[in-house]
Amino acid sequence: MRDVTSIVRVRGSDEAAAAIVLAFAADPFVRWLFPSPASFLRFFSPIPGLQGQATAAAGGAWASADGRGAAFWYPPGVSPPATGATAKPAP
Repeated sequence: MRDVTSIVRVRGSDEAAAAIVLAFAADPFVRWLFPSPASFLRFFSPIPGLQGQATAAAGGAWASADGRGAAFWYPPGVSPPATGATAKPAP
C-alpha cells in the first residue's frame, strides 16, 4: 500500500523553509556557489525563509503535513514585493 501525504497551506514558514534548505544542501549548483558548510548556512539558508514569509502572506506557501517537503510560489496575479535592489552589469 502506498502512503499518501497531505499537503497543507503554510502560515508560518520556518519549518517549510528548513525543508527547502535541506533539499538544496546537496544541490551541485548551490554548493558550487556556497562550497563550505559555513557559507551555505550563512548566505543560502536565510533565502528560503524570506521567500517563505512573502509567499505565505500571499497564500502561496505549501508543505507536506509531515514536513518533508515544501513549495513557495506567488499565486497568479500576485507579484513578488519590490526589494529596491537593481542588478549591475559585470565589469
